[in-house]
Amino acid sequence: MNSPNYENPGQIYNTADLNERSFDSWKLFLVAKKWAWAIALFMLLVASLTLVAVLRMQPIYSASTTIEIKQAERNIIGFSDVDSIVADTEFLTTQVELLRSTSLAQDVVKELNLLSDPYFGDFSDEQAVEISQAGRLKIATDILKGNLVVAPVGRTRLIRVSFEHSSPEGAAKIANGVVKKFISNSADRKVNTTSYAEEFLQEQLVTVRAALEESEREWVQYASDNSIIELRSDESLGADPSLDASALIVLDAELIVARTERDLAESSYNQALQSSFSSDLTQNEALNSMNEKKLELEAEYIEKSALFKPGFPEMIEIKDRIDFINQEIESQTKSVVSGKVEEARIAFILAKEKEEGLQRRVSLLKVKVVDKRAVEIDYNILKRQVETNRNQYDAILQRLKEVGFSENLEPNLLAVVDVAQPSSYPVRPNKLFALLGALVTSGSLGFFLAFFVETINDKIKSPRDIKDKLKQATFAVIPVAKTKGAIVDLLEDPQSEISEAYSTLRTNLTFSGGNDRPRVIQFTSSQSGEGKSVSSLALSIRISAGDKKVLLIDCDMRRPTFLTDIGESMGLSGVLTAQTSISSAILESRYPNLDLIPSGVLVPNPADLLASDEFDSLLEYARNNYDYVIVDSPPILGLADALILASKVDATLFVVQSNYLKTSTINSSLERVVNGESNLLGVVMTKYKPEIRNSDNNYSYSYKAQGQEKKKPKKSKDKLSIT
Repeated sequence: MNSPNYENPGQIYNTADLNERSFDSWKLFLVAKKWAWAIALFMLLVASLTLVAVLRMQPIYSASTTIEIKQAERNIIGFSDVDSIVADTEFLTTQVELLRSTSLAQDVVKELNLLSDPYFGDFSDEQAVEISQAGRLKIATDILKGNLVVAPVGRTRLIRVSFEHSSPEGAAKIANGVVKKFISNSADRKVNTTSYAEEFLQEQLVTVRAALEESEREWVQYASDNSIIELRSDESLGADPSLDASALIVLDAELIVARTERDLAESSYNQALQSSFSSDLTQNEALNSMNEKKLELEAEYIEKSALFKPGFPEMIEIKDRIDFINQEIESQTKSVVSGKVEEARIAFILAKEKEEGLQRRVSLLKVKVVDKRAVEIDYNILKRQVETNRNQYDAILQRLKEVGFSENLEPNLLAVVDVAQPSSYPVRPNKLFALLGALVTSGSLGFFLAFFVETINDKIKSPRDIKDKLKQATFAVIPVAKTKGAIVDLLEDPQSEISEAYSTLRTNLTFSGGNDRPRVIQFTSSQSGEGKSVSSLALSIRISAGDKKVLLIDCDMRRPTFLTDIGESMGLSGVLTAQTSISSAILESRYPNLDLIPSGVLVPNPADLLASDEFDSLLEYARNNYDYVIVDSPPILGLADALILASKVDATLFVVQSNYLKTSTINSSLERVVNGESNLLGVVMTKYKPEIRNSDNNYSYSYKAQGQEKKKPKKSKDKLSIT
């Protein structure tokens, strides 16, 4: 039968959160508090070792000197920028790397005779014989470079050079020696560069002078052999030096003018052929006189036509005179027009003949110029060679003069700003800093190790873990027994911590469901030995002590817990196999109001029996005759018995032994219980040790009335016997 649905305000179980892990700052505090003694011991050990090591270390002193560096641009072409000063990032970086160079370090070792300084290699006589001078020099050089610090000072042109030594005087001496040698080497490089430049320029000057003289001789000889005469001074390359070319230029200009004049004459002639010359006709006096006479006769003819007919002799005479004048006008007009056209034609012919004549002359000169082109090309090549050699010679000669001046004009680029002084205090070891660092590091490492151990040991150790890791309500926390003896004797002692804890369980169970609280309650766990049978008995004893009738059923037919005399009862297995009645299987215990149904004889199929109708009838009988029924079931893992029982009882209490199983194992069991359609009330934690409890879970049941003494537990069997 299915169990009724009871309200459980304390349950916060959520199957989606079975494997969730919570993490907060309070958990870190608890871990630190639990392992505080180990962390403190570890910190003390590390700090002691650090202090001993620091006290045994040789003190190291540091000395620094500061120099200013400018960059002088050495201009190979011009002379005006010899003294310009520039300090860019690349130049400063170059100077820093030069200060760190191996060659400078070797020079300083030799200059200051550092091979005799024990700080740079304290060799015994035998070692000095085995190691060559070059080997000792390399060792000392490496030590010097390893203790030398060169760095720019911010965004300035200053460089700070520092050196660390076991002696404050030695540190100052070497820091100043490095800077002094660097300045000396820089001056030597400048002198060597200037001398090399002068020698190189002098060699180049001799070579270029000889090439210039040779090219000039070849140029003059070639012009003489080919009769080339330059009529004008033209410094541009490619100027034509021949007379024919000069004449061709003049004729070509005249040809352009003649072609323009011919175009104009041709245009005027074409225009004359198409023009009526009306303006010229209106300006002709003879034509104007004839037109006036014609107008007068036409006016007279019109005037007399009013009086006479056209055939009248006088009218005929006037008409003849008008016709004669028209003929004269037409003849005069043709004469004027033909004269203008002829004039334009003659001008066009003359312009064309002039153009053609110039064209023939230009063509002849072009042939002559083309014939001389190969000669002129060679001539120009020789000329350009002469000019190139002359420019190169002048440039080298000018630069040779500049080099001599720049050696004296170039400013001093290196200047010492601060000289290194011996220090009164060592830079290391810093005892206070080392000790604080050791404490902080060891403390952090110790806490990390403690937290790692706590994380690896992922077990349910405290009631807080039940809430955070299992997401369940805690119904009771049962402490571990502090005295040896039978657990039943401790349960019978009302003043014992265990008895008080189970009293709390009874109280929480009473208020768990309101008016409809569960009456048939199952105890189960993940594995055997976690205390579910003891919890079943303890709860039964505490409830029965309150005048409530309680029936305790041992449903673990595989591994019985409660002992009875042989033949006294056939137990649960007898009832479920119909070998005995329910009333015959019930035994009275030595506790008032508490009865027991033992498991009975072992059977091969306990799960099938628990799922049968006979077991439902047993539970129905128990509900009708008892106030509470406590069912002690087998463990969850590997068996189906507890899941079958969970679906039949009113509620299930899950027993978890403190610091026994991992969280994943318990969550797996809880998930099976929840998926089995059961009413899971919460968790009962057993065997809880006070020394591992957290400060936020102060579960203590040591209260006892003053003057009372705890009864000594009696010895009993490993199995529970209550009848």
